[in-house]
Amino acid sequence: MVVHITVRPEHLELVNSTGFVVAELSYDAEANVFVDTLSEVLGGPPDIAEYPGGHEWFPTTRYAWPGAEIIDDHEPGGISADMNVSVRFTHPIVGNGIHVSTVQDFRPGDDLRAFADELGEQWHGNGYDEFPAETGPVIGERLYDSWTDTYWKYANANAVSVNQWAGSANPTVTSVIFAPWNFGIGHV
Repeated sequence: MVVHITVRPEHLELVNSTGFVVAELSYDAEANVFVDTLSEVLGGPPDIAEYPGGHEWFPTTRYAWPGAEIIDDHEPGGISADMNVSVRFTHPIVGNGIHVSTVQDFRPGDDLRAFADELGEQWHGNGYDEFPAETGPVIGERLYDSWTDTYWKYANANAVSVNQWAGSANPTVTSVIFAPWNFGIGHV
């Protein structure tokens, strides 16, 4: 029985009561496999919503449980900009008492400013702070900024993002765990 979900850069770790990882759920899994597995872990099916996409985003299907969401973007054939699905956790406990955290034990709702200080990350305090909690293996070259003649701070790699982005939609959500997110490439 899964009692804990650890959010990692390229997968979720499903952990039992003895601390053993009973399964790894890759973000590159087919969406139906990912959703079915998480539905079993969380104790029920998600609410499903379709989004048409637009200028900056592909159409998506979002699968939501209280405090947890899977985002499946529908990239056109031949395009694969990132892993197949992404996850967002806004609550530290989801489903029937399943705890959620990063490898450092940061949980949704924890003090993001204190975590930034702990990791040595810059804090802006504008409500849009975001930084990597954990970064996976490098998948490409680090971007170079010709204006400053420097390389970007972050590696071109999937990471676990911790951020405040959901606060504007729901003021009770003070910090979020999102994965995967590549801090080493440009985003619009």
